[in-house]
Amino acid sequence: MHGSYFRERCVGNRPLGIRSMSNRVHIVGAGVAGLHCAAVLRSNGVRVAVYEKSDAVGGRMRTDQVGGFLLDRGFHVMQSGYECAGSRVDFGSLGARPFRSGVRVIRLAGGTPEVLTYADPFRSPLAALGSLRNGNWFDLLRVGALRWRLVHQDVNASFSSGDASTHRYLRELGFSQDFLKRFFCPLLAGIFLESRLATSERMFRFVFQAMARGKMLLPRAGIKAVPERIADFVGREHIRLGVPARAIDSRRVLIGDRVEDAAQIIVAHPTVGASDSRSVWTLHFDAEHSPAPGGYLLLNGDYELGKNAIAHLAVPSDVQPCYGADGRALVTVTVVGDAAQALGLVEPGAVADRVRYELGAWFPQSVNWRILAVQNVSGALPVREAGSGLKADTPATSSEILSCGDHCLHGSVEGALRSAEAAAIECLNRLGIEPAPITHTY
Repeated sequence: MHGSYFRERCVGNRPLGIRSMSNRVHIVGAGVAGLHCAAVLRSNGVRVAVYEKSDAVGGRMRTDQVGGFLLDRGFHVMQSGYECAGSRVDFGSLGARPFRSGVRVIRLAGGTPEVLTYADPFRSPLAALGSLRNGNWFDLLRVGALRWRLVHQDVNASFSSGDASTHRYLRELGFSQDFLKRFFCPLLAGIFLESRLATSERMFRFVFQAMARGKMLLPRAGIKAVPERIADFVGREHIRLGVPARAIDSRRVLIGDRVEDAAQIIVAHPTVGASDSRSVWTLHFDAEHSPAPGGYLLLNGDYELGKNAIAHLAVPSDVQPCYGADGRALVTVTVVGDAAQALGLVEPGAVADRVRYELGAWFPQSVNWRILAVQNVSGALPVREAGSGLKADTPATSSEILSCGDHCLHGSVEGALRSAEAAAIECLNRLGIEPAPITHTY
C-alpha cells in the first residue's frame, strides 16, 4: 500500500522544474547508516538505490581475511547495551560472543610487567573483591557507584546535564589522577580516539552506561557481519558497489558523468575535514599463543600522551576462535592518532617499530610475532569535545538534502543507526507516507 502511494505521488504529481523524477530514494554511501536507512525505507514500501564508491558495503565496519585470520579494520566491538543496536541486531544469529566483563591493566613495576584485573562487581562479585587489592578503594567504590547510577538512568538524562570534558567530570566525581591515568585514559582513548579525556562528559555517560548494561561482542564472521546482514535485508540488487555518486541537490544525484533524478537524496557519509575527525592506528599480529588469555581487554596502565603509543591490546581469537588461524592467536593493538603524533610517528613502519618496542617490555616472546597488517583510519570518529551540545537523537533538520551517519550525532554504531532512522522517518514524512513502527531485526 505504501509503495503504490509513493509511486503515484512521485510520478503522477511531478513538481515544476523536475523533468522526469525517479520514484526511488537515492542513498549515497553503504556504511551501516546508509544501509539501515535504506532498510527502514524498504520496510515502508519505498524503492531505494544505494551507491557505494568502494568495493564492499560496511564503510569503516569491514573485515579482511589475511592468511586465515579475520582482521577487522580497526578494533571494533558491538555493544549489546545500546538501545537501538540491541533491538535491531540479532547478535545470537550472528554467533556473537562477549569479552569478559571488566578489564586487565598491565604496568611496568621496576621494569617487570604487572597485570591487575578489575572485574565488574555486579557481574563477578567474587572476582571484584580481588580488585580491591589493585588500587585505591575509594576509586573502585566510585566506579561501582557511577555504574549503578548510570545503569538506572534514562538515556536522555545522560545528554541533558553537564557538557564539560570527561576529565573534568571524572575529577569532580572524586577520582584520583592516578586512577584516571591507569584506568580511564587507556580505556577511553581507544573508544573516543583521543588521549586527553577532552570528549564531552555526555558521550562518556552514554558509553559507560551502555558498557554497564550490556557486553562487548564480536560476531563470528567479524564486524563486517553486521552491515552484510543489513545489506541482505535491503536486497543486493538495490546496492551498487564501485559507483561514486555525489548529491547535486535534494532530488538530483551525479553518478559518474550522468545525472539522475530522485524522489529524495540522502547522503550517508561524512563530508568533514581532518580537523573535524579523529584518527587511529591498528596493528594485527600473528602469535603462537595468546599473550593475555582470558578474554579481557588489556589496558596500558602507564599510558601517557607523549610517553608511549599503545592504549590497549586485545586478543580477538580468545573471544572468537575463528579470528585466529591454525590454532594461532590474533593480537590486536590500538594506537590513537594523537599518541602517534605526539611521538612523531607518521609512517606505518615507524608506528610498527614503536609498538614492537613497547610490546617487548611486556611480552618478550612478541619479537617472534608476525605483523599481519598496519592499518590507519584518518576519519575514524567525529570530534565531540566539551560544549559540543550532544543530544541523544538527531535533531530535526530543514536541510533539503538529508544526511545520516555517526558524524550527524555521535561516534558510535548507535549514533549511526539512530541518525539513519531519523533520516528515513523525515524522508517518509516528505513523501507523505506515515512511518510504520520499526520491528525488523538483522
